[in-house]
Amino acid sequence: MQAIISGHLARYAIPSATGHVLYDLGVGEGVRLETAQLGYAFQNSDDVEVIEVSSKVAAETATRTAHDADVAVRLFILLLESDDDDSDRRDLAVDLNDLISSATIRRRVTDTFFSHPFLPSFNIERALLAVRELEHLEELLHDICDHQDEITRVRNGFDAIPQASFASSDTKENTRAIVIRRGSFTKLAKGIKTSDASLAIFSVYKDLVSLQNYRGIVRYWTEDFRKPQMVLPKLKSAAEIQDHEVNLAPYGAAARRAYENAIQQQLAIIDKLRSGDIKSARRFTEALIESQRATSDTSDIAKSLCKLSKEAQKVAIFELQFEWAQRATEICPEDTMTHGHLADALIILNRFMEAQVVLERVKASAPSFYATGCARILRAQGRLAEAEAAYRSSIELYRDHNDVFHAYAGLGATLRDVGRLDEALSVYDNALSEFPFEGILFTGRGSTLVELGRFTEARNSYIRVDNTNAFFRLSALNGQATISKLTGDFARAEQEYNRIITNYEHDSTAQLGLADLRRLQGRHIEALSTYNVCMARFPFLPSPYIGLADTLIELNRFSEAQDALDKGMKEFPDDPRLQVGKAVTVRRMGERTRALELLNVVSANYPKYIPAALERASVLKSLGADDQALEAYDAIISAAPYNLRAPIAKSSLLAISSKFVEALDIISGITSETQAGWRAENLRALIELRSGRIGDAKKRVETALKIVPFDRERRLLRSTLASILIKEKCHFEAVQILSPSDGLDDEITRVVRLHAAAFLQRTAATQAFDEAENVTGALRGVRQHIGLQLGIIKERSIQSSGRLEDKLQLAILREAA
Repeated sequence: MQAIISGHLARYAIPSATGHVLYDLGVGEGVRLETAQLGYAFQNSDDVEVIEVSSKVAAETATRTAHDADVAVRLFILLLESDDDDSDRRDLAVDLNDLISSATIRRRVTDTFFSHPFLPSFNIERALLAVRELEHLEELLHDICDHQDEITRVRNGFDAIPQASFASSDTKENTRAIVIRRGSFTKLAKGIKTSDASLAIFSVYKDLVSLQNYRGIVRYWTEDFRKPQMVLPKLKSAAEIQDHEVNLAPYGAAARRAYENAIQQQLAIIDKLRSGDIKSARRFTEALIESQRATSDTSDIAKSLCKLSKEAQKVAIFELQFEWAQRATEICPEDTMTHGHLADALIILNRFMEAQVVLERVKASAPSFYATGCARILRAQGRLAEAEAAYRSSIELYRDHNDVFHAYAGLGATLRDVGRLDEALSVYDNALSEFPFEGILFTGRGSTLVELGRFTEARNSYIRVDNTNAFFRLSALNGQATISKLTGDFARAEQEYNRIITNYEHDSTAQLGLADLRRLQGRHIEALSTYNVCMARFPFLPSPYIGLADTLIELNRFSEAQDALDKGMKEFPDDPRLQVGKAVTVRRMGERTRALELLNVVSANYPKYIPAALERASVLKSLGADDQALEAYDAIISAAPYNLRAPIAKSSLLAISSKFVEALDIISGITSETQAGWRAENLRALIELRSGRIGDAKKRVETALKIVPFDRERRLLRSTLASILIKEKCHFEAVQILSPSDGLDDEITRVVRLHAAAFLQRTAATQAFDEAENVTGALRGVRQHIGLQLGIIKERSIQSSGRLEDKLQLAILREAA
């Protein structure tokens, strides 16, 4: 049978009844693939071979040998260019000598290094010293050194083959990989050295007979080797000089050196990007442009800039991504690729009108990119129904295009936005069946699994991306940190975020994730500082404004929160999150009718936006419009069944109506793993307290308080425990649990503290009454009731009928969820 192997990837595939089974070395279980998926399984390797094997064991053995050869090549490069001291270099040489004791591995290393002359950065003298008396390695290195002139000429000959001899530039690169594996470079170089070029050329013809146009390829490649000076020893020296002076430059030696220099400069720029040295990255890029102006045409300069733009995106330095993409369009305005990169950068920066203009330029030449780009803009503007339709249209029109997976990824993300998580997961799974190695699909699938609460599966999905796809590694690392944060594993999350920030200094996702983490922990001052830093460093993102406002709301600094949101809405008028945040702030300030008006506008503009619908239902509940609120929650549960806030809030309304069994049933499947889960646990205790099961409620709360990691939920649970203690007439203990006030207490805490203090001395009660001055809604009615009973206020117009304990329990149920 035929096996497909790659030493570089350390994987192989063998036929099965329905396609192929893909195996990775060291992993026992294989993955079943359809034959059409094999290209993606091996797409990042140039050493793929199809070989005849008798069994799976034989395929694994061949792959292991190929992998060892790949390792040997890498070690050989380290030997030649390592800056290690001589003792370390010697240790490396000994290990390499052991590897190439295998004739098969030695031959593969030989063929690789006979395909390209030594780079200027190689330190050959130190390498020769390191390999002394190492039988195989010393002989191999001397052999390669002795053939450098011939290796250079053979490589120049191959580079000079006209592009027209190949179907495409990719075909030429693939052909080069094939002729390296078949030893053709080695045969020609040694043939020239021994004046036996004709025999070597004939052998190469046989090596390449399976390739399209093999005769033309070999003829062009070996044309200069047929000249008399190549076979007459007495002219050898003169011929070499003539070849060097006349032949190399026309055939691309200078171009090759320029190419190698450009690659080295690009690598240096990428290093500066990764270290966050933007100033040096810009300076090095200018030097690269000037260098390439002297040796290359404008299209090569544009390619370099587009590559660097993509590298800047990888490390989240979006200003350079945009800057270099824009520069590429200026240098090579007729190139579609440059405009595509510029549109991508503009969309990331929320500059949608400009992005749309750029997309129009590529509409004719890159219609699938144009369609997906337009859909991305619609989604970023919150026009989710239109975005969904645009993505589906793109998939239908360009189903056969290799880049259609971007449309699948966008559709999945849009479905997540509207809470249709099952559909989103199905989209990702279907897309992965066609594109099984695309990182953007795995990260999107991971995000969906997170929202579904399937955290173990999500982490495994992110780990797979981290291990296999460098471009999406950063997204995968942030995904893993997010899981730790959402599940309350704060120590691990902080380590993960700090590790990302150390390696990717300009990544906004990790910086904002760390700020969110500090807010969830109750480290509000640190959170505010981090959000402000993010606002300054990432002015193209609305998220810092949202996080800053959330933190200020928790600090009861509502006017400052409103200012932050107003600034954000001025910068990002299309972002519904900011508009919902404004409504939340207004509600917390007690202006519930105005909050409802704001949310009605948001819901009209963004009818499928679940957070707006949730907040609108919460305002209806706080206004006492329970029937309307229940109807709204039912609609949300139907549209977004995995959103936990809606069933928790509905449960609280049912408990208010004393429908305790139904209320508990709705939240029975919500575990205390996430922030919403801990809210559900607190609500269970409140329902138990309301239904007279005081012992069960107390046990539940005391257990939860020992392990709850989230600051806000810890405060809610403490308030619930205080309510239980009041029920048990332990008023002093209740006050102690909630005191002293740290200025961060929510409305429930302040009113429960007032209730407990009312049973103690007058001074404590008066102080607690003053602290609860700004509470709103049903809780304000409880405060006034207590004030009236204590004689602190004298207004007879205040409603004081009903038992205080019942009024407080109902008010807490209305506000706690």
